[in-house]
Amino acid sequence: MALLFEKGWDSMLEAMKKARRLNTHVFSMLKALCPLEDKMACAIKQTGAPLPQIKFENTVSAFKTLPQK
Repeated sequence: MALLFEKGWDSMLEAMKKARRLNTHVFSMLKALCPLEDKMACAIKQTGAPLPQIKFENTVSAFKTLPQK
């Protein structure tokens, strides 16, 4: 029983890590695409539940700050 619980716990933690990485990736893409616009997005909580209507303030994109040739 304890082995089954531990296996389920590990798979849940791995799913939470994947959701967190996906969340971070999507929001960094949003910032890169439209750096000077306010953005509305749907985040994923660490529990896996969606958190709708997150608003991001204007930020400077990393792509805009790179040296231009």
